[in-house]
Amino acid sequence: GGTLRLYLRELLGRRLGLVDERQLQQLISKQGKEDKRPQPHKEIKRTPMREVIALLIQNPQYVSMVPDLTSVRDLPIPGLSLFVDVLDKC
Repeated sequence: GGTLRLYLRELLGRRLGLVDERQLQQLISKQGKEDKRPQPHKEIKRTPMREVIALLIQNPQYVSMVPDLTSVRDLPIPGLSLFVDVLDKC
């Protein structure tokens, strides 16, 4: 396997006019990088806040179940500002 691969690489290098093995290696490496498969999409992390926002969007009648949020509106909770915006729209 290794001898045949080496022979084929040398033959390819000669046919392409590349006398240096490193030039051929660089060409092969560049081709491999371009042909990479695209990365699969990462699944969105399901956090409790995202779940609550999704439930509220799907069921606007739940807005009556949400208590007053004036005391927590300014807390640095991820997604809270979006949640409050959705509440205001419902």
